[in-house]
Amino acid sequence: MSRKRLSRPTLLGTRIMEHRGWLQYRSREPLMDTKTGELKTWHKLCPVGPGDEFKARVVLQELLSHAHPGKGDFAAAFARWRLEFFKARDKDAPWLPERRELFLNANKSLNSFFDVIAKSFCDANVADIKPFHINKFLKAWDGRRAAQAYRGHLVKFFAWATGEGFRESNPATSDVVQVKQPKKRNRTITPAQFHAVRDAVIVTARGKTSGEMIQCYIDLTYLLYQRTTDVRLLRWTEIDEASRVHVKPTKTEFSSGVAMNLPMSPAIGVVLARVKKIARMGSVFVFHTTKGQPYTASGIRSTWNRACKRAGVEGITLKDLRSMAATAAEASGFSRKQIQAALGHKKQGTTDGYIHSDNTIDSEVVLSLPERPKT
Repeated sequence: MSRKRLSRPTLLGTRIMEHRGWLQYRSREPLMDTKTGELKTWHKLCPVGPGDEFKARVVLQELLSHAHPGKGDFAAAFARWRLEFFKARDKDAPWLPERRELFLNANKSLNSFFDVIAKSFCDANVADIKPFHINKFLKAWDGRRAAQAYRGHLVKFFAWATGEGFRESNPATSDVVQVKQPKKRNRTITPAQFHAVRDAVIVTARGKTSGEMIQCYIDLTYLLYQRTTDVRLLRWTEIDEASRVHVKPTKTEFSSGVAMNLPMSPAIGVVLARVKKIARMGSVFVFHTTKGQPYTASGIRSTWNRACKRAGVEGITLKDLRSMAATAAEASGFSRKQIQAALGHKKQGTTDGYIHSDNTIDSEVVLSLPERPKT
């Protein structure tokens, strides 16, 4: 008995097939799913039903449009590098669900950056692109972090293109393409603001008590001086209440790969004891919802913003807790080198941006107005 055909005669040659109640596209090479950030060969286009073939073709065109064909050879070369980049990146994808979700979201963000690059240079030849063209492209994001990101991606692509023989040198390196450093955020949280927001977290607009778990999260984010995401995803298995807290930063997971062993202090122990008392169910996560899952970044951020509004505090964010902790650490006598190691920074300059010391100088010079000349 012959196998049932999965494709329709009208769709022959398109690689669009009926599969599990959907019209799906089966690509020869893995392609990025723009919605999930995953590399896959089967892509759902639309459910089987009236007018499905037209809908499927439209969705497929949108899926394939990421190749951005142009007049020059840049589009084809960039598409090839892009595929190799995501294949290599996918090999290191984390297996923990919460970290994998961050990984896939980062893939979608990278895909957006690559789309802009592909569209902007699609009519050019790789060998003809000069530093002037890259500077002109980056000018749209002058003084913003996006300019650094775009330059970084172009450096990687042209390094690959040089190795593949498309050109002789890399036109995007820092010695030929200068990117204006974005202005550093010169804002930290004062103790008065910290306590005002912290208190406002557990009182809703109607005066009802709520948010004790989020209050504990705020306390531990400050005490551990780590990134908000890493504290939000902290698991009980990473905590040894007798000695240390183990943190593997998500931001540097695919770069430096640094992991932190943070000393267990009495203050941290008090916060963890409060969490255990508040928790209504067992969960592998220290900070979790009533369903045992970690809070979402947007959920905690919106709770913080509402608390700021109730407390009458403006201009501070959750991320400023890390800067507040670093500033307090220096005031307590820790050296910049110790703080750099505690924050997991590779460069001292990055740490300096987190510490907001009072550099005001008390002058002792007192002047009087000059005497009027005698006539």
